[in-house]
Amino acid sequence: MAIELTRSLGSCTSRNRRYSRLQLPLVLSLVWVLAGCTGTADRPPPDPVQTIAKARPAVVAIRAAAGPVGSGFLVSADGIVITNAHVARNPDLQVVHADGSVYRWQLVRVDEEADLAAGRISASELQYLRTRDRSPQVGESVIVLGNPFGQGVTATAGIVSATGESIGRPGSFQTDAAINPGNSGGPVVDAGGALLGVVNARAAYGTGVGFAVDAQRLNEFVESLPVR
Repeated sequence: MAIELTRSLGSCTSRNRRYSRLQLPLVLSLVWVLAGCTGTADRPPPDPVQTIAKARPAVVAIRAAAGPVGSGFLVSADGIVITNAHVARNPDLQVVHADGSVYRWQLVRVDEEADLAAGRISASELQYLRTRDRSPQVGESVIVLGNPFGQGVTATAGIVSATGESIGRPGSFQTDAAINPGNSGGPVVDAGGALLGVVNARAAYGTGVGFAVDAQRLNEFVESLPVR
């Protein structure tokens, strides 16, 4: 069809120029659609190894005097760290960066209802995670990063099992990626490494039933933080 339209344009006379002008936008639209479809089909799927390597430097461990208490991650280059409110309740917290550097946690804000907390570390030019602009979709691949059992940054993989609205937990979503003690406050990223949510709970029964605060609610929390 595209070839026939091109020919009619090439052979138009003064009598049919009016029609060719109408056909030109259609031809250009078809070319654009076909090019877009080809580009999408040829694009290789994200490599989980590269995704984890990309996100890992932004993940931190959070510990108290008694030992490791949870995980967190950076959302700004100047040291804003996000974790769970229930992790931030511990006194005298320290943040252990992926490169081994240890910083004092300075509490900025807590939202108990959302189970989110923000702190600051005295550092700059840090790698951080960026959220994406669309909600999690049931069935899409996710990776959970964190510091379970205080053994350093680890990764587990799974899918989005359910949206918060469908399970009576608005502002969150469910995943079957393994979540262990110490993962609380760690990030959930999509296959491309964009931030989808914050791990905050797992079911006490069964297996593969974990929950995370979604990125939309996290963004609202971050936007409410005082300007430095």
